[in-house]
Amino acid sequence: MILLLDSGNTRLKWATLDTGLFRPGDHAFCGNDDPAEIFEKHWGALNRPGRVVVSNVAGAGTEEALNVWAGRKWNLKPEYILSTSSACGVTNGYRNPDLLGSDRWAALIGAHHHIPLPVCIVDCGTAITIDVLDREGRHLGGLISPGLNMMMASLSCDTAGLNRFEFGPSDGIEVLAKGTQDCMQNGVLQSAVALIEQTHERINTAYGLDAGLVLTGGDAMHILPRLHGTIRFEPDLVLKGLAVFAGDPACDM
Repeated sequence: MILLLDSGNTRLKWATLDTGLFRPGDHAFCGNDDPAEIFEKHWGALNRPGRVVVSNVAGAGTEEALNVWAGRKWNLKPEYILSTSSACGVTNGYRNPDLLGSDRWAALIGAHHHIPLPVCIVDCGTAITIDVLDREGRHLGGLISPGLNMMMASLSCDTAGLNRFEFGPSDGIEVLAKGTQDCMQNGVLQSAVALIEQTHERINTAYGLDAGLVLTGGDAMHILPRLHGTIRFEPDLVLKGLAVFAGDPACDM
């Protein structure tokens, strides 16, 4: 059994790959908690995996904590996915391939193996990232924008007389709100929706594509109901990409 970990700035998600079968796991919010306590809480009772395969964009501290915990608990050294110029049928579009985040790279691999191409991949997490794969599996590039909570935090911090608001449930909020927090939330949501829809349209026009639209990430469910057209939701796309890396000997780790 292989334990797959998607370690982001806000959330830690996991799944397992056992004799070729992908099983989604759960997630935990990182916050200011001790990483080792999170690992023990969620995986302390887990049977020893044969491997631990990780995409980590949460920084060196998380990597060090995971290395120490996995070493003590299972006598295992985690394997970290790094972006390369090409792997698993995907060609990296970055001028410096190693600078592409490992989570975006894993999502591209996952999309290539599970979703019809061409495709526009939108990851709605701490940041909103957009990446495009053409029909041949070539990554055409991407963009990065602040995520929903980051935009809300910016508004709260830079507006006199307002306490900091966290992005909350958006169901039932009218198009034109009648309270400051709802107005801010609507503005943030509409900014994200406009970014995604206009970028998707411009990509298809500029590159002569008919790319599908796929959403992933923890905040995707806030945005998804407000988008028009056919959108595919893939909550475990990064983990599915890690499963491809881990399960295919031809993929460089």
